Amino acid sequence: MKRTTISILALALAGILPIACWSTSSGAVNAPLKTGSVVGTFRLIGGPGPGESIPARGTVIFTQVAKGEATYMSVAVSATGRFIAHIPTGTWKVTASSPQFNSNQRGACGAVRPITVKVDKSTHVAVLCEMK
Repeated sequence: MKRTTISILALALAGILPIACWSTSSGAVNAPLKTGSVVGTFRLIGGPGPGESIPARGTVIFTQVAKGEATYMSVAVSATGRFIAHIPTGTWKVTASSPQFNSNQRGACGAVRPITVKVDKSTHVAVLCEMK
């Protein structure tokens, strides 16, 4: 019987096993970051009928401010409007952009409140934008 061995690095590079690491300004890689999952939906509101919403495509942006420095992460969202992101633990502001979004409505695209990501836990979030 032939045995196949797959390394953790190979799984990570294939996108099967998410691994996040941080680096210092000297470029030295340190211990892996503690992460959690953010599972969400991105929807446009104000559609054809009153109160209707439709799935949106675009980019969801996570912003974390700690010790005066901002950290940004983003995830692309397909036309299904569903997304999952593996991000470091902490409190994050969630905003979004979409080609379908009415850019005249500044600040009207995002989650209602910040989210808190915990180690190895899933956090659910709804991201909303007003349609053009």
